[in-house]
Amino acid sequence: MAFDVYQMVTDKIVAVLGEKRIPWHKPWQAIDNQNYESKHRYSGINFLLLQCSEFKSPFWITFKGVQKYKDAKIKKGEYSTQVVFWRMVKGEKTDKRGVKTPTTFPLLRYYNVFNWEQTEGLKDKMPEFVLKAHSPIAEIDATIQVWLSEKRCAPIEWGSNKACYIPDKDVIYMPEKGLFDNEHQYYATIFHEIVHSTKGDNRSGRTKDKGYAFEELVAEIGASFLCHRFGIPEKTIENTKAYCQSWAEKLKNDPKMVVYAAGKAEKAVSYLLGEKENKEEVVAEVA
Repeated sequence: MAFDVYQMVTDKIVAVLGEKRIPWHKPWQAIDNQNYESKHRYSGINFLLLQCSEFKSPFWITFKGVQKYKDAKIKKGEYSTQVVFWRMVKGEKTDKRGVKTPTTFPLLRYYNVFNWEQTEGLKDKMPEFVLKAHSPIAEIDATIQVWLSEKRCAPIEWGSNKACYIPDKDVIYMPEKGLFDNEHQYYATIFHEIVHSTKGDNRSGRTKDKGYAFEELVAEIGASFLCHRFGIPEKTIENTKAYCQSWAEKLKNDPKMVVYAAGKAEKAVSYLLGEKENKEEVVAEVA
């Protein structure tokens, strides 16, 4: 059942929170987690699921994928990691008069992948990548100015004593950059508030109010996505027991929360970056 997949995802995230780790705040990896063969970039909730792993390699492959390579195999004793996808299935909907009409609806499914580090025989076929040191600050500043000029986010007023987005005024208030411990904290914070503001004026279609906790989770995850995309370390959050327990309890009470929030965060980021929304994960690789 679809609910079981939601529960599986939530249990994974809650388990990581129980270790006092926050999966959307991971020590940095500048290469997107992606399928070894197709180079498909895992997004949305799959970004978080793969962030929970301890592997350094960003490359993942299915069991069937490994079998395509001569002498390649999964190392003995290794366990797979689950990633999810939406599958459109046929069904019926019934209106108030009891009339049934054909329809389709998304159903959450999952499949298993292994990290490249869990394999043998793929070493000589390892995709080459180079982590290039760079300063993305100028690029981020220029991008934010584009978002402001195109009204993709709310206007920003600097000089406040707190960082927040005010929906009624459709404005973001930010302290000056020099008041932050470092510039990376500043940009992670402004990303958080910008993601909040994509809800305003129906910018990204996120209009239905699901409550404060849900919206905060969307902004938290969205800021993490943006930090990752621009290649800057995420803000340092003191992973206190209270903080982790707070999120764990919220997710336990609503198993669908983190899946939906990650999807909304991905949609907000795609809107900001002017990218085509990745509505469902590619599933051809598991066929």
